[in-house]
Amino acid sequence: MPEVSYPIWKGIPAVKNNNVYSYHNNASWHYTGTIASSQMLDDVLESIVK
Repeated sequence: MPEVSYPIWKGIPAVKNNNVYSYHNNASWHYTGTIASSQMLDDVLESIVK
């Protein structure tokens, strides 16, 4: 997770409990379309199953 110094960010329960996942800004699913949507789901599932 990237380091964010905003107090409001640090107060979010998911952030406090380390339940936030970040992806590189070059991730292919930042584009739109069926393949990008499928890639986004794959990346999210991979992150939460770890």
